[in-house]
Amino acid sequence: PVPAAVTVAHGRYVGQGCQGCHGPQLSGGKVPGAPPDWPAAANLTPGEDSALPRYRDAAAFKAMLRSGRRPDGSAVSRVMPFEALAQLDDVDAEALYLYLNSLPPRAAGQR
Repeated sequence: PVPAAVTVAHGRYVGQGCQGCHGPQLSGGKVPGAPPDWPAAANLTPGEDSALPRYRDAAAFKAMLRSGRRPDGSAVSRVMPFEALAQLDDVDAEALYLYLNSLPPRAAGQR
């Protein structure tokens, strides 16, 4: 068990649920087994072709998880499980943000 806290370890635990679509390295790309019209999953690792730079801090990241909207107001992909993501508490969401920012940068789709 990983104690619930705003730590990289807890964020890694929470982030396991993202691997099904975003891949084991969380670098995104085509979702295996998804319908052909699904968009590619975003790269969640830090770096140039990542979605993370859109979220300047954990508060902006949490707002996206709860609303399904980027800071500029545009909608994130319709296939994201926002009903479930909106239920993450502040500790889980902040730990996930911390963990994602601790990952080594990867090229989008690098699995």
